Amino acid sequence: DESLTTLERALQLNSDGAELPELYAGLGRAFLEKQNFNEAIQYCEKSLTLQPDQWQVLRYMGDALRKQGQRAEAVKTYQYVITLKPDFPWVHNSLADTLREMGCWEKAERSYYRFLELVSDHYWANRHLALVLTKQEKWDKVVISYRKALKINPDCPDSQQKLEEVLRLQNQQLLEAAKGYFERGNQLKKEGKLAEAIACYHQAIEVQPEMADAYHELAILLQQQGQFNEAVYWRIKSLEACPTYTESYYRLMWTNFETSKLLEEATVCCQTILEKHHERLANAQDETLLALVYSTLGDLLTR
Repeated sequence: DESLTTLERALQLNSDGAELPELYAGLGRAFLEKQNFNEAIQYCEKSLTLQPDQWQVLRYMGDALRKQGQRAEAVKTYQYVITLKPDFPWVHNSLADTLREMGCWEKAERSYYRFLELVSDHYWANRHLALVLTKQEKWDKVVISYRKALKINPDCPDSQQKLEEVLRLQNQQLLEAAKGYFERGNQLKKEGKLAEAIACYHQAIEVQPEMADAYHELAILLQQQGQFNEAVYWRIKSLEACPTYTESYYRLMWTNFETSKLLEEATVCCQTILEKHHERLANAQDETLLALVYSTLGDLLTR
């Protein structure tokens, strides 16, 4: 208030009519802070008429236009500021916020990333970026943005809750996608299109690495095609991802290993599972599971 009063007094005392762009710029900013947006725009325009390309004055005018609801004009103004002062971070943030309010998700995303290149530890930019990415269903990037926000401000329960919601949704969608690939693989297998079925099982595993049945069907098809080493490789991988999948232990005990390397990998896999998951195996619903793992390891060590 005192600033505005002083600037208005200075304007009254300017009896000789001198053109003072910095005075109009100051009035524009003062009216912006007072949320008198029409006056803010009017004085910014006067200042720019006298001295064009004042990037800071243009920024004030962009803020006033945005607050007034003229978002498209604000975007144009911010973009022009960026051509004049590309490394000024806050104009990128203002542009991103405006684009987000307009629902221009991809453009807002690019602007937030540019801002975060210049100011990496900004909580709200990461939060707003996460919202923009959510609208585009870019779940991996959403998770990264929320985690960055929480690293900056770990005491924000809302961000933690949002992250957990996204992770649940992401897991659900991945599981549904994996089921789709798996069912498609089963159908192609029935039709005798084995190469296409194998590709579908690979996709299911890539999307959902813990889908044990996909490993099982993949290994069976590879074995049927004479790719025995590949089949054994995926059996081992199935146990690394799903240490409670009993079928893979039986299959390893029945396998004729063609290379000592695969035999060694299978042995190390069972040893690692016993070290890392002993309690889990012991408490499994199948009470014989732990004994099965020991039996498999004993068989592999004997061979």
